[in-house]
Amino acid sequence: MVGAPPSGDLIQTFTNAIDTFNAAQNDGNYNNFQQYLLPPKVLIQKVDDPGDFVYGNAATIIQYLNNTQAATSYFPQFTLTGPAGSIYTSRKGEQIGDVTGEGTYLDTFDSTNSINVLYCLRFKQKQGAWLLASAFVTPI
Repeated sequence: MVGAPPSGDLIQTFTNAIDTFNAAQNDGNYNNFQQYLLPPKVLIQKVDDPGDFVYGNAATIIQYLNNTQAATSYFPQFTLTGPAGSIYTSRKGEQIGDVTGEGTYLDTFDSTNSINVLYCLRFKQKQGAWLLASAFVTPI
């Protein structure tokens, strides 16, 4: 559900986060996506330049998305199918959730050619809710 808060269900939070990210095209910005980002830092791989990353706090990530995507009206759209989730406990006792699978990436800059991608989104559980710690989405 677009804009629904992060929850204790890993796959549901993943689905809501992707739906909210894609809905930025209708919203005109990525501000609603910020609630899914883990404080204090998040690492996001750039799909159109997979050797480059954006790293910082939630505000930095949203600023990057708003300044490079929303400001240019190039709102990427993800269709990420068949998510598989796995949860484990780290050595520090933190709950970590990985969601992996395949899908497509479509950038409105070139809205006729979608790119097949592999994805791995890592979440950490904080106060009972899953928050995005890192996102790796790479063309295949």
